[in-house]
Amino acid sequence: MPATVNARLPLLLNKVPEVTAIFWIIKILSTTVGETGADYLAVHIGLGASATTVIMVGFVVAALALQLGVRS
Repeated sequence: MPATVNARLPLLLNKVPEVTAIFWIIKILSTTVGETGADYLAVHIGLGASATTVIMVGFVVAALALQLGVRS
């Protein structure tokens, strides 16, 4: 690996959460909210599966960009 990748690797590894009870609570709640939101967009708003997929993937990409852009 190039030196720049090796220098950044510890920063990326520090972003991994410690697996505790609160981690699982947050994981379950976020998964439930995500699925409920997608179902709402697809069924109640009537966007269908394709449009809902594009929107939800956009949310995931935005959240990842924000998370990886933060220093700690």
